[in-house]
Amino acid sequence: MTATLLTPELRAKLIKLSDAHAEADEFQQSFGYEWKGGACSIGCTIYDAVLAGILPEGTKPNNHAAVAKLYGLPLQVVHLFDAIFENLPNAAAVRWTSRWQRALRDGADYSLVWPRLALWLLRDSGLLAITNGNRAAVSGVIDLYARWCDGNKPSNEEWSSAAAEAVRSAAWSAAEAARSAAWSAVETARYAARSAEETAAEAVRSAAEAARSAVSAPRSSAAWSAAWGKIADKLIELLDEEQGT
Repeated sequence: MTATLLTPELRAKLIKLSDAHAEADEFQQSFGYEWKGGACSIGCTIYDAVLAGILPEGTKPNNHAAVAKLYGLPLQVVHLFDAIFENLPNAAAVRWTSRWQRALRDGADYSLVWPRLALWLLRDSGLLAITNGNRAAVSGVIDLYARWCDGNKPSNEEWSSAAAEAVRSAAWSAAEAARSAAWSAVETARYAARSAEETAAEAVRSAAEAARSAVSAPRSSAAWSAAWGKIADKLIELLDEEQGT
């Protein structure tokens, strides 16, 4: 159970404000966090929370940690909200903020949402280009995430070791590794051995690269959007599961 700054009434107020932003087309991708008649998912959320008197005046619009504290979430999950917003097709992106806001509940424990999503992405999603050449680079990282999901969180030393092994396993072709699940395995393990902020931001970026390499398509393509749509749906599913709904 994680503490939150929100009462049910304040949650409802923020959802209502997000719905209003969507209706007014004020959610803007590739726009930055600062409110300028609109902002990204995180920027609008902070703007609304300050406006409602929940967060203090002067809270920076790119303060992911403030949103994590607001909802009682791990920092990785807030970075996921941000990354998904930026990569969904616009019609889905403008509704994304109120969608994740509606999925959250008081008292739920979301501490395993990131490792469960990472495990799904690396092992079960079908989004990654797993080949005989890069399978060894991925397997060690999968094992660590599986352990974490079972309640045995690996140490920084274990993540560093897995990253080093993934680099050795993927060294057969640097170009291929950079566009494959091997790249994601290397980077996800490497960043997991760093600070919480770096882990959250950079591991999500590795997931973005994994999706791009898996679909082998331009960022603006339908295949790219479909991959991120699946990631968004999976995240909502995991949020629901963690609260027993």
